[in-house]
Amino acid sequence: MRTGQSAGQPTAQSAGQSTGWRRLPDGSRSVQSPWVWRGFLFMSLIALGLCLSFATAGLVLFAVAWAVITVGWFAVAMWLWRKHIHDDDLAWQQERRRNGRAG
Repeated sequence: MRTGQSAGQPTAQSAGQSTGWRRLPDGSRSVQSPWVWRGFLFMSLIALGLCLSFATAGLVLFAVAWAVITVGWFAVAMWLWRKHIHDDDLAWQQERRRNGRAG
């Protein structure tokens, strides 16, 4: 039990919520806004350009470093995109049910 937590309070895991480092809270603005994942995608394209520039200049260490940054930012962009699409689909389904059009 963590400090400051009483025995009667449910933990995040017992309430069915994951506390993993890869989980954003439900309703996170990072997931709701399409601009966050698009920003990461744009930054990854800039990083790819830097990687290619350094590679053609013969600066291999910098090229490898920017390749790692490119892969990381692209991975975050795709992860946020998948969460955005999933949350958007759930909201759309809830709206359809609310309007009485089940399907």
